[in-house]
Amino acid sequence: MKTLLVVYHTRGVKTAQMAQALERGALAALKEADAEGEVRVVVKRCADAGPGDVLDADALALGTPENFGYMSGMMKDFLERVFYDCEGKIEGRPWALFVSAGQDGSGAITSVERIVTGLRLRKVREPILALREVTPDVRHPDTKWGWMGWGAGVACSLTGIFFGFLGNGSLPDALRRKRRETTSR
Repeated sequence: MKTLLVVYHTRGVKTAQMAQALERGALAALKEADAEGEVRVVVKRCADAGPGDVLDADALALGTPENFGYMSGMMKDFLERVFYDCEGKIEGRPWALFVSAGQDGSGAITSVERIVTGLRLRKVREPILALREVTPDVRHPDTKWGWMGWGAGVACSLTGIFFGFLGNGSLPDALRRKRRETTSR
């Protein structure tokens, strides 16, 4: 079974809401695609995650608030704790980033991407940025499915169902169709 590890930090609720939506979306998509047993979704706060979690994961989603135009101190602490133990051992694994911000979020995005570049992970999505409030109708620019769709896409990248939900039709139909295409090869 593959593992999607979601690591996030928040002192408030916004980044936690994003992490929960990502988890719900991933689990819902896997269930609809009859792929529940293929990917395990693990959600941890930065303080509770370490190198072993990252080494055991097949994909990584990182979430941070923007603090003073930068990633949170706890996200930086997490990345510092895992970097050298994971360097050279997780190259090419998919990763994605979500940021809650009161300003423009660019400093938080840039600072996380700069460190993750050294791990040579494969970015599967452009960062998700929630400015100010995270609401149920927050949408990522390239999908009508919102946060849950983004979570579905990250989870599905692990099973080979690469973002079939971006086209027409319902999310479950697109996932099943993509699943049939990848399993019949």
